[in-house]
Amino acid sequence: MNLIGVQYRSDYNGRTQANFSTTYEGKKLIVLGNDNAAFDNLDPHDLWHDRLSLVISRRKVNKPVDEACAYLYGGSWGLSWHEIFNRFLEKVASNKKTDWTEIKENPLNFGENRATHLMADYVVNALIVQKIEKEKGFDGVWEFLNCGPYQKGNDNYHQSLERLTGITKKKYNKAVWELIEKEKVSTKKS
Repeated sequence: MNLIGVQYRSDYNGRTQANFSTTYEGKKLIVLGNDNAAFDNLDPHDLWHDRLSLVISRRKVNKPVDEACAYLYGGSWGLSWHEIFNRFLEKVASNKKTDWTEIKENPLNFGENRATHLMADYVVNALIVQKIEKEKGFDGVWEFLNCGPYQKGNDNYHQSLERLTGITKKKYNKAVWELIEKEKVSTKKS
């Protein structure tokens, strides 16, 4: 931790492994504090965040969309995107009464605990990112990432979503269920 300029932080007491990064004079330093067998064994989820932070401030990006991209492109907590999606199906989307608009406003952790969280809203956003990337390419994903940070009511998010996909706030819940069904079919094929 001293290598990245942290003298002491009580949050890290008792931790036996973690990844840290810092930026200094325009250069990014990533310190792997994991029990990796190989030097190049990076966590692709955190690598996504580190690389994104080189081109846009984390304060400006929409966190749920950022996390959605990290889930898609790098998994999370050692799980692949398909493993995350299957857990999501089992633990959250198995309840047909789930209201995705409510989940958007009140995030739901379906992970094993607070430390190894998996957020339902991030999975939903991953499905939306897939749709945008398929229809508009990464330029569309970039626009969605840049819709602005979280705001109560998510107005900036919903405006960007409607502009990019046609999904209105009113039709959000139905559209999410359709994306889930489509991904179920796609996951079974692979």
